[in-house]
Order: sequence, then C-alpha cells, then structure tokens
Amino acid sequence: MRVLFFGDATSIHIHRWKSALEERGVEVRLITPDKNGGIYFPYPSKRDIFKDCVNFRHILFSFRPHLIHIHYLPTSWTNITRYAGLKKIVLSIWGGDIWGRESLSWKDRFYRAYLLRHAAMVISPSFYLIKKALEYTRLIKKWEIIPTGVDTGFFKRKRGKKRMILFPKHLEERYGGMVLLRAMEKVKERFPEVVLYMTGRGEAEEEWRRFAERKKLRVVFTGDVPHEKMRELYEDAWVVVVPSLVGEGLPVSVLEASSMEVPVVGSALGGIREAVVHGETGFLFEPGNSEELARYLIKLLENKKLADRMGRKGRERVKMKFEWKRCTERMIEVYRRIL
Repeated sequence: MRVLFFGDATSIHIHRWKSALEERGVEVRLITPDKNGGIYFPYPSKRDIFKDCVNFRHILFSFRPHLIHIHYLPTSWTNITRYAGLKKIVLSIWGGDIWGRESLSWKDRFYRAYLLRHAAMVISPSFYLIKKALEYTRLIKKWEIIPTGVDTGFFKRKRGKKRMILFPKHLEERYGGMVLLRAMEKVKERFPEVVLYMTGRGEAEEEWRRFAERKKLRVVFTGDVPHEKMRELYEDAWVVVVPSLVGEGLPVSVLEASSMEVPVVGSALGGIREAVVHGETGFLFEPGNSEELARYLIKLLENKKLADRMGRKGRERVKMKFEWKRCTERMIEVYRRIL
C-alpha cells in the first residue's frame, strides 16, 4: 500500500505516524511546504494554480499512491488535491485547525468545509473535535476516532517519583500557565519544597518568569525538550498539569503522563475531558480556577497512595485504549476500507 502524506515536516507526530506505518509495510511519502523534510511543495498561488497542478501530477505519477492522507485541516494549499480530481482522501484534524471558526474569513471557512465534505474519511483524536468539525458542515461522509497513541513500552516508569509538578505544554497564554503559577502560590504554603517544571517556549515566557521571580516560586523553565527526553521529566513528576484555557483535541502529553503512571490534573475542556477520568486517573477542574487547581495538587502531594493509585489506573487505561500499535492498526484498517 502506498500513501501520500500532506503535512508539516516539523511535526514530530506526523513523523511518528509515518514511521509506524512504514514499520507495518505501508510505503509513505510526505509532501510538505517546509524545505527541511519530505517532498517540498510550496503554498500555491492563484497565478500559478495550473503550474502547481502539473507539478503535483508529476509527483503522483512518480509515486502512484493508493490514497492521500492530509494531516491538519488546511486552507487553500492542499485543495490542490481536489483540483487534481482525486477522490481517495483521508483527512486528519488536529485541534488548532478547527478552533476559532468565528474569526476565520469566509474563504477559509469555505476551504475547510469543502475538504471536510469531500474527504472519504475524517480522522479525529477525540469526539470533541468531531463536534467542532460538524460546525463547518453537517455533510461529513464518514469519521473515525483514532488518537495519536503512546508507545507504552517506551513511556514506562523505571524509578520513583520526585516532589515535582510538570507543565508539559508551550509557554503560551492559551495553555493556562499563569493559572498554574497562581495555584503554586497556594501549594508553596503547604509544600515549600515542591518544584514546578515548565517546558517549551512561547510569547508568555517573559511574563511568567517575572511572576515566578516576584512571588519567589520554585520554577524551572526548561526551554524546548526533545520528545524522547520527555520521558525523564514524566518519570520525575509527581503530577502533570494541563490547565488549558481553550479546548484541545486530545493532548498526547496527557496520555504519555498516564502511561508513565503520573496522575494528571487538567481543565475540564475539550479532549482533556476524554483523556482524564475524573477521580480515577486524575482530576478535572474548572478552566481558569487556580484555587480549585491548587486544592487538587495539594490533595495529590499529601496522599502518595492516591497519586500512585491514579497513576496505575492511568497506565491501565492507556494500554487498553491508546496503545500506539493499536492506533496504527486501526489507521491501516481505515485505509483498507477506503480502498
């Protein structure tokens, strides 16, 4: 089976899907607007639409894919696949490509609705994103829930936890880091030794650093962390916090933390509600409510048995529902049904 991917070559998750499918005998090539990986295919312009169609046909002729899999609901550039008259298209929606419909131009809404209607299958990591996609068009032909899974063999605990709280998101306002920092003021009163690790970078980094310094909070800003190195941080973490202020598709970081037997405290929003079972694998709190978040953090920090039990339950659930091999086999089965 030959599959042509459209997507961002800088996305670790696209490369994970590509590698997993190739390991199971699927031949995959990636077309990307990024020059640093895959087959470079720049964003088409209206003036060059005929030329772009010809160039795309050359790629199709040389590879002869059985189907095309578009990752991340695009605007106009991957509609080239429709202009070229192709039918067997799988479309994966991720989250950021679905949010904010109200703020999009009518053209962007049209392009998204067009692809959603014409895709042979729409793949979503969560029911939440399917509901959001249906706001663009009710004429989606078929859809499947297939998350980007977790390699539970790799994300497996090998040592004990430390008194550390982990924020495994980018330093952007939408991910609610300030809500966590305010909660840490309360946590500090009860557990002054606890350290908060915040990964990644983003526009809010300077503000959050200043706040942490002013409040004398024990915070480590790690900068960007390679995906394979995240396992070490999960292994040290007592609890992982995902305090997002906007709905997410299905945060892989939550699944990875659960696979490492770390309880997760997250906002009761979007796909986070599908990743965390309240009271069983972690806790859900009202988005933006730092006091409620602090209460759950203190509860887990003062009760190791509870934290350990939730961690074990989380890993059991990930192995049952989100194991990477299982997710890959489900994707291959979708491909076969389309063919």
